Amino acid sequence: MPSLERAGDPGYLQKYKVLVLPADLMEATSAAINQALASWIKSGGVLLIFGGYDPYNQQKAAWWSAAGFPSPTDELFHQLGLNLQPATVSSTTAQPDSAFTLLGSAFNSSSPNVYNTVTYNLGPFTASGSVIIRIEDATSTAGAPVSVRTVELSVNGAPQIAFAAGTALESHFLSRDSKTRFSDGARTAADGGGWEYRFDVPVGSQATLTLNIAGDYRILARIALPADRRSLAAAADTPLTQQDPSVALKPQFPVLTYRSSNVVTSLYTLKETGGGDLPGMAGFMARIGGGAIIYEGVSSGLLASSMEAVQWYRDHLQYALDLAGLSARESNAMVVQRGPITVVKTFTRNYSLRGSYLDILSPRLSVMNDPVLPSHSCGVYFGPLRSPAIPQPLWCADRLEAQTLSDRFTALLVTGPAGTIGRIRMWTAGRRLAAAKALDELGSTTPISVQPDGDTLLLSYTNQPGGTIIRMGWR
Repeated sequence: MPSLERAGDPGYLQKYKVLVLPADLMEATSAAINQALASWIKSGGVLLIFGGYDPYNQQKAAWWSAAGFPSPTDELFHQLGLNLQPATVSSTTAQPDSAFTLLGSAFNSSSPNVYNTVTYNLGPFTASGSVIIRIEDATSTAGAPVSVRTVELSVNGAPQIAFAAGTALESHFLSRDSKTRFSDGARTAADGGGWEYRFDVPVGSQATLTLNIAGDYRILARIALPADRRSLAAAADTPLTQQDPSVALKPQFPVLTYRSSNVVTSLYTLKETGGGDLPGMAGFMARIGGGAIIYEGVSSGLLASSMEAVQWYRDHLQYALDLAGLSARESNAMVVQRGPITVVKTFTRNYSLRGSYLDILSPRLSVMNDPVLPSHSCGVYFGPLRSPAIPQPLWCADRLEAQTLSDRFTALLVTGPAGTIGRIRMWTAGRRLAAAKALDELGSTTPISVQPDGDTLLLSYTNQPGGTIIRMGWR
């Protein structure tokens, strides 16, 4: 991953053709960084930048403020010769609790895992053609968290929408998420957390909501306002090709739009359901010299807020690659290599590593041959394992302060939090353990467990802040 702070180093950016910059998370630390980015774009680079409104940019002492610009991104636009003026800062509106009406509640702490089917009348909330449903944990302390497995919306007696928690279809209707997680096929919230769905229905229709739900909960509803239904809508002449031409906004991700007197290509506008476009361009593309800049005025956090937003990002990335004359093959896993450490995050399919590795997130520091990570999981591995000529530690779960290694004798000094269990995965180099002893800082013997596993041993002992000395003899 390239470092924005090093963008100004001579030749640093030359090896890259396309860069993605989350400007709300990575601020240019000086005008020199923006100058390097501008020069790289003019020389043929394509920059895909996601920005949005960021209150941090209002610092009076910041370098961009001193230069007379609202943000580092605006200073970059100036370096590129783009005559842009911020038009609007807009988002959906988070309504106060008083705007909601309680539909029902239940306290099921005595049977937290028993699911019941409940149905509520939404007729009083369909006057605007859209309704907001809030599902929240009814207790902020001890109690049974609210859990929902399935949701069904019926209109005038006929089922219209049905989905299970955690599915791609659910993400299309999810408009707010606060402290939720997935457990046993259900969306769950505790400690006062909850979530909201937004459903579009015929104006004045008789709608009902059916939930398969458990735990302590409160179900609330309100009529949706126009500001609840703002979205990014594809401009008429956008060159982007997307499955869904609009992306729903979230209250926590304001959008910053721009007006321009330059020749730029509008990609997206900000639209309010039931109304027209709001002022300015939410996204645009401009060709600069031999390269181009693609801007979308939304926080990068929006890109992970729903499946439609993920697809929206992928469309933008493909567009950037097309502008750069590149093609790319999507991987089904994110793999990061840092020396002997391999970090893997899988997506929709399994991922395999070849060779022997230590699973360093496993409590036993397990040895795994050709490990396979299931979909939607992550792992951190040490390897592939080599075959050192003498016995030595492959991985220590604590701090290894010192070691003495030979083919006959091993001595280790490790430290860790008092009373916790320390573990070391040892390579035997084909030798047999003759004896093992653990000593505290005063020289007193402390317990140690040795468990053989092929050509390795798992050492388990009680940590001491002052250090534990482990001595092993080999034959």
